Amino acid sequence: MFKIQEVNAYDPQQVKALQKLVKDGEHQLLEFKKNKPIIPFTETFINISENKQVIKYAIPESNVKPHSIKTNSGWRTFIRVNDQCLQASKELTEVLKRSKKKSGFQFTYGDQEKLLMQYLEVHQFITLIECANLLKINKWRASRKLILLVLADVLKIEPSEKGDRYVRVFQ
Repeated sequence: MFKIQEVNAYDPQQVKALQKLVKDGEHQLLEFKKNKPIIPFTETFINISENKQVIKYAIPESNVKPHSIKTNSGWRTFIRVNDQCLQASKELTEVLKRSKKKSGFQFTYGDQEKLLMQYLEVHQFITLIECANLLKINKWRASRKLILLVLADVLKIEPSEKGDRYVRVFQ
């Protein structure tokens, strides 16, 4: 039915051929961003039953980050954590984009930042929702605050399947 196919880099002709192969099946076609960096990947077609197949994409770690792909529901950014490719949160995507600029980041150390640092002295980490609840601000403002603290090297992000955790850089 389907053969195992290996690909070294994004090739528009192969994407078109793949679309023809699976256009009648249930699938989510991943269309790799057409600008740099080129993403090397390997595709494997796995037969689950006589009528259903799964396409497995193996993407090795890259030195140029972040990488984004277009899915049926919009652009998604992925990062590598140990041996897994995880979808990056909006906060991590923003940090990756803004950290490419080699300028320093400044922030005002106010009552909210002081409360956050006191919380992190007692607890190992904080999540976005916990931060919003602790500081009594909405999720968007908590997100902006955490992004700025990460860019200023006060906090670092630890991404995981369960969501981002923010930890102090200096304990």
